[in-house]
Parts: sequence; structure tokens; C-alpha cells
Amino acid sequence: MINIIPYRKGVRWGLYNPQKNIVIDCIYDSVELVYPGVAKVSLNGRVGLVDDRGHVVVPCVYSELDSVNSGLVRFRRDNAYGFMTQTGVELIPPTFSLLDIAYSLSNFSDGLAAIKNGKLWGYIDEGGRLVIPSIYQSVSDFSEGLAAVKLNGRYGYIDTDGNMAVDCKYQSARPFRDGIGEVTIGSDSFLVFRGMLDAFKFSQIQQKMYSSFFEERAIVCINKTYGFINTLGQLVIPCIYDYAQPFHEGVAAVRISNKWGFINNEGEIVVPLKYDHYYDVKYKCKEGAIGLRMNNKWGFVKQDGTDLTTFVYDQHYLDFEYQFSEGLACVRLDGKYGFIDMLGREVIPCIYSFATCFVLGLSKVEIDGARGYIDYAGNQFWEDS
Repeated sequence: MINIIPYRKGVRWGLYNPQKNIVIDCIYDSVELVYPGVAKVSLNGRVGLVDDRGHVVVPCVYSELDSVNSGLVRFRRDNAYGFMTQTGVELIPPTFSLLDIAYSLSNFSDGLAAIKNGKLWGYIDEGGRLVIPSIYQSVSDFSEGLAAVKLNGRYGYIDTDGNMAVDCKYQSARPFRDGIGEVTIGSDSFLVFRGMLDAFKFSQIQQKMYSSFFEERAIVCINKTYGFINTLGQLVIPCIYDYAQPFHEGVAAVRISNKWGFINNEGEIVVPLKYDHYYDVKYKCKEGAIGLRMNNKWGFVKQDGTDLTTFVYDQHYLDFEYQFSEGLACVRLDGKYGFIDMLGREVIPCIYSFATCFVLGLSKVEIDGARGYIDYAGNQFWEDS
């Protein structure tokens, strides 16, 4: 449950509680929630952090603050970057250059972040210590305790202690997912299983991995048609589709000609292939519902293929597809945005010229040229004065 909400009064921002009582006065240029109970505030071109008790956790002295995984905050002071805790304790001093942070320093995963030293990569821990030496030509973030690395022009995997888990002898390597990685030698693809020091060629037929594993299925391509293999490398869904997208919530989008539908992990069609192709839209199930396009209009179907809404909504002119988030979906009707619930009911009317999906219980919207936040009930948290 949200306990602080960015509140706009005129052009200034502060924080209110859901009952619209003041937590922090409207004195800032902008306010943005970054964690539950923590907000980023900006004042005179500098940013800081405040909490839900109205306390200034980090004063507005930084040029940038960005949340990263592992619960850390990446900061920039002048032209140098470092990392701090959510309470403002600087764990890694600002010693990284702008070039380092943009191109040579990753987010933390499994407690480690990749860092480039000259032309070679290694890993630091959350204390800023170099714990895996900078000897690699290329690296990935850690996933499931392993990271793909390139050494002497070939790829393999290391563990979080820097030990070589899979020898560097492959031409490419993908991150682990569902306990499996994928490597290549020439035109041949191989599967790598955790704990194995070598790779297993997943099939003798000429096929190419098209995606990593999602929900124990990976897309493969044979003669320009698509299907799925399981984690044993067996072709369990035949390559009969013109295109396919990864599994999500038990179903995957597939296309024949220009019509999309969905199959389950046994290959059974659960949503008929009758929906429109639309540029590079990524159809997927989210929160048990699927946004689809038919006859130039958008609507939703349930995971079992039954209609959730009629197909009456306009194409979004935003950077997200028709999907549910936190139980509500943003829809566009007659050029205006609103929200529907999981029963297909319009619970927030389509009156906004701009709206984002709900995150942390809030959506940022625009009406009459001004922006502010609304909650699940559509309550507006701003005053125009």
C-alpha cells in the first residue's frame, strides 16, 4: 500500500499521504517515487532523497541519482559516479568517469557489477572492491550465479568467485536462464547445464536457437519456421510458425502469415490465430490477460482465449503495449487515456492526454497541459494555482 504520493501545487512539488495531508511541503522542482517509502526530489538542478516521514535522507547535492538492483542507488557528483545505500551511505566513492558509467559499469547482479579497466573487464562487489580481476575482453551480468565472459577471443562462463565453470572455447554465449545457457561453435548451437564443464549439442537436426529459455522452453528456427525445444534439447513444439515469441505466464504468442494467437507449453492453441500483426509489437500475457489488435482496434482476451473486453480501443502513442500492471490496464479511446480493471470495466475514465502504467500504486497523467499523479481509485493529487 502506498503511503506517500508526489503532489503538485502549481509548478512546485511535494509529498502528501493518501488522505492528502502534507508530508513534505511543495518546495521542489520535481518529485518521483523510486522505492516504496522513498522519493527522489530535485531542486535547482540537484537531486536528493526523502522518506515517507518527511525526512531528508540524501540532500540535494548530487547531479544524478538512479536506483539499481541490489537496493543500491547510483549517484553522480559533478562528473564522477559511485554507489550509495537507500539511506545515503556512500559505499563506493565517486571515482568512475562518465564514460565508465555509460559504457563500462553494469548494474549489480548476484552482488557483483562488471567494471572496465582500460580495455579489459572484471567485477567489483558492493563495497567497491575488485574481486574478479580485469582480464576479460567482454562480460555479461551474472545470472543464476554464472556470467558469460570472453577470454582470448572465446566465450565461457565463470561463477561468482571467479572460477571457470565452462571453459572459454565458444564463439558466443548467452546468459543462463532456467539453469541453462547456450553457446555456439560455427553454425552449431549447444546447451550448457549448470555444474557441467562441457556443452551438450541439443539436436542433430539443423536448427538454430532463437531465444534463451523462458519457462523451460526456447524458440528454435528450422528453415525459417519457428518452434520450441525443452531443456533436454528435444523439439516439443514443431517448427510450423512464421514467428514466435517467448513463453510468459504459461503461454507464448505465435504467428502464421499476419495473424497472431497463443499456444500453451504443450503446443495447444489456446487463443485462436486471428489477431492482427502490428509492426514489432511484443504480444505477451501479463497478469492473466493479453492485449491484442483486431480490425485496427485493441482489446483484451483472457489466458484461455475468452474475451475480456470488446475491441474498441485506439493504438497507444506511448512506449508500451496494451498490458495490465498492478491490476489495471491503460487504454486509449477517442484520443484520451484511462484505465480498465480485470473485469474489463472502465474504472478511471478516458480523460487524460497522457498516462503511464501503474507503478508503486501510481500513474503519472496529463490533463489540460499539466501533469500529476492519480491512484488506483482515480484520485488526483495536484492543485492548479
